[in-house]
Amino acid sequence: MVARIDNVDISAYPLIVKESNISISETTNYSLKLSAYGKTNDSDLKNQWIDAENDVYTLFSPGVKFDNTTGWNNNSLVLKGTEAVATIQYCPFPTEYNGQNYTLQLNGAAFEIDFKPEYVSNENDVLLSIGDVTKHHIEIRPTRAAYYEGGSPIVQTNYKSGERIKLAFIFNKVSEISSDSGLIYIVNNGILERVAAKGSSYGADDNGKITIGGTNSSIRVYMIRAYRFDITPKQALDNFMFDNVDDINLISRNDIYGQSSEITYTGLLGK
Repeated sequence: MVARIDNVDISAYPLIVKESNISISETTNYSLKLSAYGKTNDSDLKNQWIDAENDVYTLFSPGVKFDNTTGWNNNSLVLKGTEAVATIQYCPFPTEYNGQNYTLQLNGAAFEIDFKPEYVSNENDVLLSIGDVTKHHIEIRPTRAAYYEGGSPIVQTNYKSGERIKLAFIFNKVSEISSDSGLIYIVNNGILERVAAKGSSYGADDNGKITIGGTNSSIRVYMIRAYRFDITPKQALDNFMFDNVDDINLISRNDIYGQSSEITYTGLLGK
């Protein structure tokens, strides 16, 4: 690389560039994955939102009309109104899984929610809840989200309504050999943003579900994932990038190479 002033070369520095292979993959072995991608209100299966692999299904209330106000729109599930509710039949904090004893202390867990709060009637409206709201649970509101033990928030984050957000709540199992032991993480759009120690005990509830809607505020939900183990913040980042519908543009914005894999001026221009 040569520094040039007034067409005079003043110094030269060797510049060695090596190709870097970035591998982005989805974290598999999830116990729940529901995506709204490709769903339409014209389909005969419009009232079915099912994870067949994990035998999880969704119940829609009669208030979900599958029209231009509630239902599938632009690869998302849109719910608005107190009568428009979707209930995913997935127990977030059970005491048993696959015939084995299950606890957050022993196994950990993770929940990912890709959503967008839209119209805000009241900032206290609960747009989405994971678990029984009278016990240990997660609440998504128009401008904040939190994990509660009873009525007390243990860890929470804030955001703007009207923006698409991907949150991951990670519950790390208790371990004597891990620095993550018993910690609760919130990963916001792939970035580890909040950390808190669990309360007096992780919760368990065999009757909890995942509930979306039921308020005068509106929400779009693009995808929900859940794991019966504690994924890492790096895995949450990988999922965020894997799910990014703009990943082709993301890659193109970082393409600075020519046909011979050399860095080019035109490639760098505007990056």
